[in-house]
Amino acid sequence: MTPQKADQATTYTPDVKQAIQAYAAFMKAEGLSQQEAGARLGCSSTTVSRAIRFAYPGRADLLADRMLADIEKARKQKLAPRRPPFAETSVSERVFATLDVAHVEQVLAVVMGGTGVGKTMAARAYAAGTADSAVVYIEALPNESLASFATRLAGQVGAPAQGSAAATVAAVIDALSGTGKLIIIDEADHLDQRHTLQAMRMVQERADVGMVWVCTSDFLAKLRKLKSGTANQILGRVARVEYIAEASGVDIEAVVAPFALAKGELSVLARHSHGEVRRAINLLMEARRVNGEGITARTLDKASKRLMARAGGSLPS
Repeated sequence: MTPQKADQATTYTPDVKQAIQAYAAFMKAEGLSQQEAGARLGCSSTTVSRAIRFAYPGRADLLADRMLADIEKARKQKLAPRRPPFAETSVSERVFATLDVAHVEQVLAVVMGGTGVGKTMAARAYAAGTADSAVVYIEALPNESLASFATRLAGQVGAPAQGSAAATVAAVIDALSGTGKLIIIDEADHLDQRHTLQAMRMVQERADVGMVWVCTSDFLAKLRKLKSGTANQILGRVARVEYIAEASGVDIEAVVAPFALAKGELSVLARHSHGEVRRAINLLMEARRVNGEGITARTLDKASKRLMARAGGSLPS
């Protein structure tokens, strides 16, 4: 027996072989290629190919452990509670209406309001439901520079990135001109108000496209702290503002309809949600973790103590 075969004989124990065979069956059931399996396991597709033929010369026992861990992770993911699909609400209707105005009339609009009320879900649904790439949806990143944001936007509208932020913005304007597109900028609070907001205002105006900034209530307060001339330059071009303070109980009920909650559970959910759709969904997810498929007033109360306290509230005990 050669040294390699001796190593294989000690590496490929019955338990290791069983684990590898289980993973091969898992790959087939999930439709995973060897390349995809390798990405999940942190190895090459060649290693996966050799292992399932019991020909991998390395530590097959360690690889088998990773395979079993991946199978277990997939099992838990299938059992994990699923978030409800998008549902039309009064919030989404108001967001859609503002997006329509901006798109059709090619003006600048702002959708503003509390966190977690459903602004982002509505904006994403609108973009996903529009054919022919007529809508571009982009999220601003915290502390993002004009150069970074302009480069990402250029990539989405098919404009070449240039050597400077100003040149990239100019390329974006050229690419958008005459297209009649709608640009939705979510998390607009993160945009640098002295430079990036001004640049995006110019993009909207010079390319003659619709643009909507989706943001929180703090956006306007921060903008008004700028020099009056700069703030007025931006605010004066906003054709419409839609302010959404919170989601109604009816909205939350529509979003959680797939859970088929009884009236008592809906009442408890509304009380703990504080007008936030996102918080309502997180409460339901946590309640399911507490009690499997069954959601009760007690598990919702218990779940509320496991979520982060809202600003101004006390931390959960």
